[in-house]
Amino acid sequence: MKTQINLKTIYTELDKPGAEPILEVYAQYKSKAYDTHNKRPSLIICPGGYYQYTSDREAEPIALKFLSEGYNVFVLRYSVLPVQYPQQLLELAASVDYVRSNAKKYYIDPDNITIAGFSAGGHLCASLATLYDRKFISDSLKISPKDCYPNKLILGYAVIDLNPHTPLNFLLEDLDSIEPSRSQYYTTAISDYVSKKTPPTFIWHTLDDTVVTADNAFLFANALMKNNVPFELHIYPFGTHGLSLANQQTATEESHINQHVASWIDLALEWLKIR
Repeated sequence: MKTQINLKTIYTELDKPGAEPILEVYAQYKSKAYDTHNKRPSLIICPGGYYQYTSDREAEPIALKFLSEGYNVFVLRYSVLPVQYPQQLLELAASVDYVRSNAKKYYIDPDNITIAGFSAGGHLCASLATLYDRKFISDSLKISPKDCYPNKLILGYAVIDLNPHTPLNFLLEDLDSIEPSRSQYYTTAISDYVSKKTPPTFIWHTLDDTVVTADNAFLFANALMKNNVPFELHIYPFGTHGLSLANQQTATEESHINQHVASWIDLALEWLKIR
């Protein structure tokens, strides 16, 4: 059954003007008839929406698919504009900490937490996967880096490079707030923060995407390769931005249906099993 957690009632540091971080929970609990041997893996989804909204198309439909495959799933409805980044980064860090801290409650493996982001949500997930150990997160939430570390990462048509031509270029104004030391953050590409500690990553994108170009996927994949971080990359030749499941279920127009691209979720599920 779907339930909702108001994160700012748990993490009082998130109680900022206009901030409304809600964690939607899709969880099957332990039954004596099944799930008798293993704890479930879990997935936290960050929908896209340019940090102006969180897309329903990239939320519940994807959550239900993973739920049906044995995952307990959480959808983060992070705060949106006018709430400024990196507030959303703190909300995602708090979400990972909440899921890990409540592993017994949700019957999940605390060391098998995946975060999955799409478009702007992909930027958010990639940010946590590379910046989880930054002091401003620990100090703000009063948690340790290991508490908010995601074990695996899924990126769907994610924004990685915040150049002036991307739809998220307004975030450039807020990068200084990530840490007091401006000198560490002259770059605007999240891929520049990839390290050997970045979690294994599954990436998919389409060459036809003119909103967030496939260059973003290559940037992150190249950074992972340089740091010997395991990853899987799928670049589909055709497909518009924002495909979600790429089937009838998440389509609002004909271009959202692409049978070939729809294979991404089965590939991701297979990859998660071997990771």
